[in-house]
Amino acid sequence: MNVRFVNRLSPGYGGRVPKVSAEHREARREEILCAARRRFATEGFHATSMQDILTESGLSAGAVYRYFNGKSDIVSAIACENMGSLLDSLSEYAESAADVPVGDAVVAVLQRIRAKHEQDGLSRLALQVWAESARDPELRERFCSTHQRFRAIISSLVLRRHPDLGQDADAVAGTIAALIPGFLHQLALLDPSATKDFEQGVRRLLDGF
Repeated sequence: MNVRFVNRLSPGYGGRVPKVSAEHREARREEILCAARRRFATEGFHATSMQDILTESGLSAGAVYRYFNGKSDIVSAIACENMGSLLDSLSEYAESAADVPVGDAVVAVLQRIRAKHEQDGLSRLALQVWAESARDPELRERFCSTHQRFRAIISSLVLRRHPDLGQDADAVAGTIAALIPGFLHQLALLDPSATKDFEQGVRRLLDGF
């Protein structure tokens, strides 16, 4: 007697493919990013291949490529999440503390950036992503949004301490915002000793704000 095997997930069977929850998708996505962070931290960005990330995550190529198009996409996601987290912390700090000096707020961001760089090479990843954003309009838009958010937070802090500045507060905030990429460039390209006094320099530069 011939026995026919019926695939319950096939269109002809009429069954339904189980839905994957948003929580599961987010957990799987973060699992991939964590694996990439570990590899980037130990092997470096350029020496890490997609196969290395697959091996580290323990997932199949299909599972990983369901969430990311390739290594550059993963790097972009890590960088954007890092900066989003930094801005969330800055926003909470600015809202919870009364009359926060701008220098203190900026230094708080720089200290978090330094810690993330020492943990997983944040600044080197940032340079790679900025280069990619020059040709990727969507990525460039995401980074412009991050910049504008940072600038708005700093502008509000400047106005809080110097309400007489009016619209000039935004111009001041834009100038202050330029310190962040400069710091990231120095972390990525210079000897560590070159940035050891950066935070103190920012405090002195922004003294009065």
